[in-house]
Amino acid sequence: MAAAPRLSARPLLLAVGVGALLYLFWSVVDGLLLIFSGLLLAAFLDECTWLLGKVLPLPRKVVLALVVLIVFLAAVAAAMWSGFSIVQQFDSFTRALVQQLRAVEQSVRAAGFLPGGASPAASDGNHLLHLLFPDTQHLVGEARSALARLLGLVGEIVVAVLIGLFVAIDPPAYGRALLDMAPHGMRARLSAVMSESARYLRRWLLGQLIGMVVLGLLTAAALAVLKVPDAMLLALQAGLFNFVPYLGAIVAGIPIVLLAIPLGATTAVLAIGAYTVIHLGIGYVLAPLIQQRMVRLLPGLTLASLVLFGMLFGPVGLVLATPLAVVIRQIATGLHLDIAAFGVDPEPPPEMNIAGKARKRAANSP
Repeated sequence: MAAAPRLSARPLLLAVGVGALLYLFWSVVDGLLLIFSGLLLAAFLDECTWLLGKVLPLPRKVVLALVVLIVFLAAVAAAMWSGFSIVQQFDSFTRALVQQLRAVEQSVRAAGFLPGGASPAASDGNHLLHLLFPDTQHLVGEARSALARLLGLVGEIVVAVLIGLFVAIDPPAYGRALLDMAPHGMRARLSAVMSESARYLRRWLLGQLIGMVVLGLLTAAALAVLKVPDAMLLALQAGLFNFVPYLGAIVAGIPIVLLAIPLGATTAVLAIGAYTVIHLGIGYVLAPLIQQRMVRLLPGLTLASLVLFGMLFGPVGLVLATPLAVVIRQIATGLHLDIAAFGVDPEPPPEMNIAGKARKRAANSP
């Protein structure tokens, strides 16, 4: 009588291990996204340092210091410029809102729906304040909550910037630190995968930067011709928001619409139409061609990553969706785990994986 086949516990243990890793990943996903934001900044600084180093024959750390200084000054100038403009636009919007409310209240009072006899001062003062903010205690509570969230966001930004700066100073050191934690048999392949992932991430950043600059320049020219206020600032915001493909350009179009409407219907329609044409040309023609050449990232995959990571991780997931898709795609195509126990060849042909491509590129390089 043949003996009954023994049941192996390996699949069950593998399933339990994968479930535990997924639970651990989900528990610390906010921290992982923060770390990835820092790594993305490090890749940006490293790419800028490499480009500037081709022009300035200086040591890398000196060039990196210049890049950090330029980025910092540009960020401060943009923040001050946009802040001053926002204050001006908010003041103009407030005055226009007060005038409209006065007109509406006078019309309602003239129709007899409100009792007469109230003084203009009272109408402009307490009554208008009560009309805008009927529950001041709730407003104070919301302001405190918003301030707490703002302070937390500032702290996270500071942490991400510090991670980016430290990694950008010496990227190979952090790569070696990660490889030291890996098994010896996987270090060569893991090193090739990390190198290729970082290279593709830098290429994606370069392609995205090209699209952002082109969108900003074309938007600035169109808004300047139409004499829209703060055309350069609106173009700068449009270029920066274009870091998030498709959705960023839509969000950047909102202030353009708000500033163009007071100029008249014709100017508003022309401004909205010009920005829409520019966005469609950049987002659906130029950007896909650039990214397909840079990282072979298809537009459908970009949209799918925006939907998936936006639903899973919220606004942060939307911002980081495309670079995450680039990195995950490279890791998935380059990291082939040893699963020979399940009947799968653990070592694909060298020409079919990232490690083989990296070795071939290194052998052909002078």
